[in-house]
Amino acid sequence: MSETQKLPPPSFALIVASFAAQASVALGQMPNPMTNKQEVNLELAKHAIDTLAILEQKTKGNLTADETDADGVSRSVQGGEGVKHACHRRPDRLDGAADC
Repeated sequence: MSETQKLPPPSFALIVASFAAQASVALGQMPNPMTNKQEVNLELAKHAIDTLAILEQKTKGNLTADETDADGVSRSVQGGEGVKHACHRRPDRLDGAADC
C-alpha cells in the first residue's frame, strides 16, 4: 500500500461491509476483484451470509445508531434478490436453503 492510500479505521461497519461485499461477489452481483469476472460460488456466499447473521445475533442491543445502519446491510444481503437469483441459477448447490 502506498503512502498516499490510508486504510480506513477498524469498525463494525467495515466488518459488515467486508462480509456483504464478499457475499455480493460470491453471488455474482459484482466481479471478483482477483479475476475481474462475475462468478457464482454459493458455498462462499452462504458462509458470508451466515457470518453476517451471527454478527447480527451477537450484537443485538449493543450497537450505536451508525452501527445499526451498518447492520441493516446484513439483513438486506441475507434476504436480497441476489440470493434468490443465484438460487434460481444453481439450485443444486444450496442444501436446504429456504429462500430458493
